[in-house]
Amino acid sequence: MSARNRARNGQGTISPRQLKNGTTVYDAWTPPLIDPETGKKRRYPKRGLPNEREAATWIAKTISEVEAGNAVIEKRGGLTVDQVAERWAASSALKASTTADHLYNYRNMARAHIGSEPIAGLRSTHIDTLFATLSKKYAPSVMILLIRALSNFWDYAVRDSKAKSNIIKESPWRAKLYREAEDRKAEKLAEREDDEDGIIKVFTPEQVRTLVEMERNESYRLLWQFIVLTGARRGEALGLRWSEVDFEKRVIWLSDNTVRAGGQIMTVDTPKGNRRRRIYASDDVLEVLQEQKRHLERARKWFDDWQERDLVFPRAFRHRIAKEPVGGRMDPKAVSEVFLRRTRSLQLPEIGLHGLRHTCASAMYANGVDIKTIQDHLGHRVDVTTLVYVHTDAKTKREAVTRVVDYINRAKA
Repeated sequence: MSARNRARNGQGTISPRQLKNGTTVYDAWTPPLIDPETGKKRRYPKRGLPNEREAATWIAKTISEVEAGNAVIEKRGGLTVDQVAERWAASSALKASTTADHLYNYRNMARAHIGSEPIAGLRSTHIDTLFATLSKKYAPSVMILLIRALSNFWDYAVRDSKAKSNIIKESPWRAKLYREAEDRKAEKLAEREDDEDGIIKVFTPEQVRTLVEMERNESYRLLWQFIVLTGARRGEALGLRWSEVDFEKRVIWLSDNTVRAGGQIMTVDTPKGNRRRRIYASDDVLEVLQEQKRHLERARKWFDDWQERDLVFPRAFRHRIAKEPVGGRMDPKAVSEVFLRRTRSLQLPEIGLHGLRHTCASAMYANGVDIKTIQDHLGHRVDVTTLVYVHTDAKTKREAVTRVVDYINRAKA
């Protein structure tokens, strides 16, 4: 069937074209279609296809996608960086939170500079200029986050034949920024070791009691208690649901991890460590959870717009810039910032919220719990070659969680 006939019967147009080296390629045009951006009819082109069959396949696929509203149509010069980023995100094999972070960093740092540029038209010198400009505003560690995002985009473009090579990896700025970030990291580590003699800071029993007793916000007070008594990670505590708490068997399943990624709050299926784990609850942990139940019952009566999510530690108070409704997830970053403000106002060591998890581990160790049991309880990955003959039974794990309470109660003496 000739190209003229194809155009007339609504199948689009395919025209052969010979390159200087003698190779024949095929240029394709769709029939007139409604542009989803302008609402006007236009024909979409695709040049340089290797054979007539692929040209016809491209036309059929493009017609289908445009009519379904799912097409990402190449503009003159090929796909833009924005379009490649969106395509990459739609098929990314990375965790949802990591994908969201990459898009967020790109959009906030580089989109205004290169977003509308055809990715095939950019050269490594353009990237050098971009990095030179942005490095005046952002620290090397932040620039590396952008480099990782852009490198993923270019890898995708190369696989999709939209770019010849990954020019992000070719840029000398990549090695320079990684080196500067490592140097700054080493400097900070040295400063911390000088200040702390290389010891991870934890709270003493007295300091734990001060934090809990002086906390006036009931939501935060119960959260601090839960983390220090169980050693749960921040995201694990904020992602915990009542359906995962078994009061009768005294067991808690930690399976969800609430994170903030790409400026949004999201819950991913597996916490850090990539495994769902079971922890045993002491009497004090169960008491904290029962108190939290009573607190939430009161909160549901206070707020007419409460949205039930089955969360153990939801946002049970109003906040003018909260990203979630009352009853929804608390912002992990905001929770850490609140904890830091509390430690400063109470003149406690600034150990960070994760320091409560370290405090739990230290309490267990100080009260004679073996390392293997502590690792199992905290969900740390262990070296199976060195611990292959070490076994921890359920009774030992149950006893371990009571040792934290014994440690904290020393302050009463």
